Amino acid sequence: MIRTRTALAATVAAALTLAACGDDDGNDTAAPVESVADDEMADDEMADDEMADDDMADDDMADDEMADDDMADDDMADDDMADDDMADDMSMNDLMSRIIDRDDLTVLDDAIHAAGLQDALHDDGPFTVFAPTDEAFAAYLGEMDMTADDVLADTDALTTLLQAHVVEGSDDAAMVMDMDGQAFTTLAGSELTITVDGDTVMVGDATVVEYDITADNGVIHVIDTVLTPPAG
Repeated sequence: MIRTRTALAATVAAALTLAACGDDDGNDTAAPVESVADDEMADDEMADDEMADDDMADDDMADDEMADDDMADDDMADDDMADDDMADDMSMNDLMSRIIDRDDLTVLDDAIHAAGLQDALHDDGPFTVFAPTDEAFAAYLGEMDMTADDVLADTDALTTLLQAHVVEGSDDAAMVMDMDGQAFTTLAGSELTITVDGDTVMVGDATVVEYDITADNGVIHVIDTVLTPPAG
C-alpha cells in the first residue's frame, strides 16, 4: 500500500512536471506568433515609409514642374517685354529720336535735354532742324572760350541758342535749295538767309553737310557750324 501511494505520488509528480514543461513549451510556441506580428508591423511601417517617400517624391516633382512652369512664364514675359521694347523703338520716328540715334549729334542731344526741349521734338511740329555736329559744337566752344558745362548750365541762353536752329514747317532739301536769297525765321526770331551755289547750300554761316533726315514730325539737315542768334 505504501509502495502504491509512492508510485501514485511519483506519477502525479511526473504529470505536474510535464504540465509545467507543457506550459513552458506553450510559452515557447507563443513567442513566434508575437514575432510574426512584429514582422507584419515592421512591414507595414516600411510600406508607410515607402508611401511617404513616394508622396515626397511626387511633391518634389510637382514643385519642380511648377518651378519650371514659372520660369517658362517669366521667360515668356521677358520675351514679350523685349518684343514691346523693339516695337516701341521701331515706332519712334520723331525728330528727337532721330537725333538720339546719331553718333555725330551727341552734344546737340545733351543740349536739348539740358534745356528741356526734348518733349517738343518728340511730340510737336512739324519742324525743320538745322543740327550742328559734335565737331561744330567743339569749334563753337573754342571760339567762345567756354566748356560744354558752361553752355549747358545757362538754360535760358541755351534755349535761345537751340531755337536759332529750328524753323516751323517741314522743309526738305528741294525746298531749301529753291530758296536762294530768301530767309527762314527761326523760333528764336533770328533770320537764316539761304545761299545756294551749285550743290552747296549755306544756312546763315553754316554749310549743310547732310540733307533730309526725315521724321514723322519734320526733317533734319546736318550743318557744320553752330548758328549764333543775334545779341540782345
